[in-house]
Amino acid sequence: MVTATPIPVIRCRACGRLGIPPQYMCDACGGCEIDPAEIPGHGRVYSHTTIRVAPDAFAGQIPYTVVLVDLESNLRITARVTPGSEDLVDVGRELIFDRLDADTGYWFRVVP
Repeated sequence: MVTATPIPVIRCRACGRLGIPPQYMCDACGGCEIDPAEIPGHGRVYSHTTIRVAPDAFAGQIPYTVVLVDLESNLRITARVTPGSEDLVDVGRELIFDRLDADTGYWFRVVP
């Protein structure tokens, strides 16, 4: 298995449920004490699409691929695919976490 960077997430202090930030309250128990956490950066493509008509802020980046990733920790996350491996994206394909960008969110690389 390819080594991946851990993914930054949040964890509820009361019940331990994991979530994707930003989140200020636990979906499971309603707790408001949320701590940063990390989970393994491996996942698989659940679904994907290629964006060819984008909002103005992303118009200079088209086309780009967006994936729904099923993570090992039973979370599902929406992410972008690192340029250069878009043609390899397919349902069930293994991905590894690449980075978190403040403007565009989570990025994953396709495992060749």
